[in-house]
Amino acid sequence: MIESDTNYSFLIGSMPHLTCASVRALSDRFITDLAEADRDHLFAELKRDGNQLTTEPRLCAYTYAFGAVREARLRRAFSHLSNIFAQRDVELIDYGCGVGLGALVYHDLLLERGLPLTSVRRITLIDPTPRCLERAALHARACFPGAELRTICKYTDELQAADTTSDAKLHTLHIFSQIADMEVPSIAHLADTICAGLRGPNYFACVAPFCERALHGTPPADLFVELMDVPESTVTEENLSARRFVPGQRWTAALRLFTKDGNHTPTPPPRSSTDTTPPPPSTDPTPPPPSDPPAPPADLTPDPPAEPSAPTTTADPAPPSSPVDPPTESPAEEVAETDRRIDEILTSLNEPEEPEHIRQLRNAAESGDAKAQNKLGYLYDTGRELPQNDAEAVRWYRRAAAQNHAMALYNLANHYLSGRGVPQDTEEAIKWYRLAADRDVLPAMNNLGVIYASGRGVRRNEAEAIKWYRRAAERGDETAIRNLKKRGIKV
Repeated sequence: MIESDTNYSFLIGSMPHLTCASVRALSDRFITDLAEADRDHLFAELKRDGNQLTTEPRLCAYTYAFGAVREARLRRAFSHLSNIFAQRDVELIDYGCGVGLGALVYHDLLLERGLPLTSVRRITLIDPTPRCLERAALHARACFPGAELRTICKYTDELQAADTTSDAKLHTLHIFSQIADMEVPSIAHLADTICAGLRGPNYFACVAPFCERALHGTPPADLFVELMDVPESTVTEENLSARRFVPGQRWTAALRLFTKDGNHTPTPPPRSSTDTTPPPPSTDPTPPPPSDPPAPPADLTPDPPAEPSAPTTTADPAPPSSPVDPPTESPAEEVAETDRRIDEILTSLNEPEEPEHIRQLRNAAESGDAKAQNKLGYLYDTGRELPQNDAEAVRWYRRAAAQNHAMALYNLANHYLSGRGVPQDTEEAIKWYRLAADRDVLPAMNNLGVIYASGRGVRRNEAEAIKWYRRAAERGDETAIRNLKKRGIKV
């Protein structure tokens, strides 16, 4: 999962000296030629929803706008690492890695201290956004070409012990650049998961802003240290100001560096009063599968299926020719070709990344057009014309659903039912299906029938299932008609 065959990846590969500063400068170059209004729009998007880094301009704007702050925090945390640690064989595990600033800053640290880059033997990057993860992997590979690289596309509350298990032969540095932005249950789950997979010596660098939640209880960064059951003697703490949230100073930094030995069986970490105990597993028997699968996402005017392409014929292979040595280029010619390609890329950076009709659709959606919002969600949902992205699909469906757009209500319900882009929640799915059914969306009625017939997340209720099947069937829904026929019921 490494970004390749893009203008950005080519330029990164052409850099003679890769640093955090050079990466930020390159990111700035990608957006500097945009119109001022377009740049303002990009930065406004990041403030509203900084996790949705799905396009080149957004990635570059994020790297340029927030890279310096994140780099400064990571540098302070890493400054507590001794040269002895940095000279050991090291594994980096970056949680919520974003664009990979953790690996970049550690790379800069080694260069500044004159230490070998080959000490980094393994890198694990964790982030829920595929596009972000690809860029982080590109940066990590450019920094440490000899290291084993793993990418894990998950939210922190989806991680399992196998994802974070450290190598007993390596010194492992766990990097958390935004742990204070996580919800407390996620921190508790993460602490449990990490403790279950600790091997060998482990170091934890927690870099985060204080946030408003710190006013109402233990700051999340402190809670994480507490949950990890870390001896006080191993915690190095540095705060850039007083240990309290100050209104207007949201970026106040809290830095923690601590160690935890993984050579023993970990004890369960203590729980704070804010933790919730998960409910016991259900004793109900496993329900049978639904009679018919739920209907797929829908657009009001979906594109027609593409016509099949003409069949291809297999031609006889050409007879082998005598081997010919490929022409060789002189070093000067290779450099000239690389420079020409770089110039071509840099001169085309302000060309629109998306087709004009997509740009118009996005503008309409941003302006509050519910139909355009649902359409944009549908394109992300299905991977048509835009990269498939469940989180982006949900975001646009939710905005349209807030305006009672019928198909957006239905599409949002589908995501809650399947757990794509949102935590799986059958009750939430039922809520949105009911709202869609009230607006005469027939697949929503059928899917309600499927849920009650199968007992998926709810108590099985055949009468309720038949009620919803019948409502859809009476309006001509073929799937619902088939489901009734299976039960010997004629419409």
